[in-house]
Amino acid sequence: MARLIFLLLFAVYLLTFSGQIHSGDEIAILAVTDSLLARGSFDTNLNIWGRYGQPYPAGVPDHFGPSGDLYTKKGIAQSLAPAPFFALGGVFPALGRVHLAALTHGLVTALTGALIFMIARRLRCREVSALAAALLFGLATPAWVYARYHFGEPLIGLALALWFYALLRLPASVSPTPWLALSGFAAGLAVAVNLTNALLVPLLLPATYFALRGRLSVRHWVALGAPLAVIGLGLAALNVLRFGAPLNAGQNPELGEGFTTPLWFGVYGLLLSPARGLLVHSPSVLIGVAGWFGLRRRHAPLAWLSAGVVVISLVAFGTYFAWWAGYNWGPRYLLPLAVPAAIAAAPAFDWLLGARSRVRAAAAVAVASLLGVSLLIQALGVAVPFGDYEVALTEQYGFDNTPPILYQYGEAVLNDWSLSPVLGHARLLADGGVTDVSWFTRAGIDWAAALPLAAFVALLAALLVRRARGRPVGRRALAALAVLAVALAGWALVRNAAHPLDPYSAPAPALDAVATEAAQAGASQSAGALIYVPEYTRSILDRYPGFPAAWGMPPLVAPDADLEAALATAQARHDWLWVVSWFDALSPDAWAEARLAAAHYALPPRAQAGGFWIGRYATRRADEAWQPAGWALDAGMALEAAAVAPEAPAPGDTLRIALRWEAARAIDGDYVIFVHLVDEGGTVIASADHAPQNAFRPTWDWEAGETVVDRTALPLPASLARGRDYAVRVGLYDWRTPEARLVGRTATGEVTDSWEVMRFRLP
Repeated sequence: MARLIFLLLFAVYLLTFSGQIHSGDEIAILAVTDSLLARGSFDTNLNIWGRYGQPYPAGVPDHFGPSGDLYTKKGIAQSLAPAPFFALGGVFPALGRVHLAALTHGLVTALTGALIFMIARRLRCREVSALAAALLFGLATPAWVYARYHFGEPLIGLALALWFYALLRLPASVSPTPWLALSGFAAGLAVAVNLTNALLVPLLLPATYFALRGRLSVRHWVALGAPLAVIGLGLAALNVLRFGAPLNAGQNPELGEGFTTPLWFGVYGLLLSPARGLLVHSPSVLIGVAGWFGLRRRHAPLAWLSAGVVVISLVAFGTYFAWWAGYNWGPRYLLPLAVPAAIAAAPAFDWLLGARSRVRAAAAVAVASLLGVSLLIQALGVAVPFGDYEVALTEQYGFDNTPPILYQYGEAVLNDWSLSPVLGHARLLADGGVTDVSWFTRAGIDWAAALPLAAFVALLAALLVRRARGRPVGRRALAALAVLAVALAGWALVRNAAHPLDPYSAPAPALDAVATEAAQAGASQSAGALIYVPEYTRSILDRYPGFPAAWGMPPLVAPDADLEAALATAQARHDWLWVVSWFDALSPDAWAEARLAAAHYALPPRAQAGGFWIGRYATRRADEAWQPAGWALDAGMALEAAAVAPEAPAPGDTLRIALRWEAARAIDGDYVIFVHLVDEGGTVIASADHAPQNAFRPTWDWEAGETVVDRTALPLPASLARGRDYAVRVGLYDWRTPEARLVGRTATGEVTDSWEVMRFRLP
């Protein structure tokens, strides 16, 4: 039965699969996954832009660490869980890494539902009651909605289910050591998802003690504490690496991040408010509240442990500064409490099945109503992305930035039943239809995806009914169903890739160009990119495994100290940097690329791809050995000195050429600098024609007496013939007449239209 429940819930989650990113928090989580797989790093530099444009400083999911990198304050387990699917997406990039990773919490939530069934059976509940409890959790609580997202709360729910199941196995085990270790691991997993769950760890000791009726040895304590200690030490080491201190997980009290909300206000908001109340978004949990007394009679340690988890969670998250958790569906932080609620509901279902007729009829109507309403509410949460309604609220009401911030839109919105997301989603559904299920495409329903998945759900539901009536399903049939589930998951991903809901997850010409050039430069491990197009963040995560380390810079934002430090770190770390931006070279918003162009060797020219500019820079500064030139041009500037490295290049090397120009007067023309590699006969073999500093310092902008240093990278062809002489010559021409070069005079009076800055022979 447990395996059938797992397959049914997973099939439902496949049927309502979305496969897209819904929030900046999810980007922060998956950016760590990408960094870990690509570079063994924990940074979220791809998401730097997410720190800017927030309504208040504490609203951001990431903070800079001492290394100059951006790190998320999200628990590391949230990024580790999707890593296998993310890696698989690197093998099949056409399917999308984000799309594959979206399967993670569908599997996690389905497994949690199966565990709830097993726990209920351990509590000696009827099989039908245990089945009802599992389905209550999986379909009548926000667990269904969050099975489709990349948040970490489903993992906490799984950790609680593992903990409770291990607790129930302890008394009957000949050797309780494995179950004690599982308890410790489960508690550690909850902490690794959200450090606040460390408050639950003290419950381990009394719950375990009473479950084993006091028979604990040193070996048992070691088994219980070792996994928790290992996870705790790992988290402390990670905090030191990211934020410089073992207990610093990225929270900044000076920005208002802490436990500052009045308890009564936060608890009311989490439980009863129209905007975030658990009982509003999942009234089915009331069945668990009623069933807790039956749970206490069946297993007191588990009942009191459940109560302790609920109370501590309410106190911790009820006082948290952002108790509403930003853009979300319902009270996301309380999602794990659906696990103890569903477990406690199983004894209530048992009581319902054994009650006298009149009581049973009245109770059955109440329970059916709660389940039906809860199921409908979750369907609304599934059909429409929560961000659509949150954005609508933001546009209408803005953000309440007055400290203390008790709710992001203000208390009036929090308490207005007409603005409840439940009703808001219903209105959006009525106006625009289903917009967050992958087979509801812009072109209409994708029946090729919908029908097989719906048929599979119907088949599993029929088999569950058959099993509940005492007719078992054989092992071979279960194995076949599991294979079919894998095949349908692959089919759902294929169809999703064909018409993704997220238009920003598709490949992009500018990113294609950067990825190709980085690979051709042989600089994949030392390359980086400054990305000024926030939408490309999703493309990189989804479609570009092995993309150069990306620093997702915010557009239209003046540099602050953090951005300055991030740019300095990127320049120091990478030998090559690409810049993908909205900005042409004359825009003041292109400040970061302007600095790169002034300080490093441009691989010109700046080009456009897919409507965006791409700049390329070799940031490994050569030891510039300046050689005097003294070539004065009639247009009013002089080449004062030049430096070229390496002095003895080889085929395939990149020459780094620095030219120091001085303006004798303001320059009237708009000139292009040419840099030509010529052979013995004067034939141009390679060139790098460009406006000065890659167009960021055009000659018409030069002032009298000003010195302008222009740096250019010139890749040498790998096919250069050995045993021959080559020269590098530079000069200028008006961009409108490339054939008419500017003429200048050397110190000896020689008139020439180019200056030789280097000559070499290939051995």
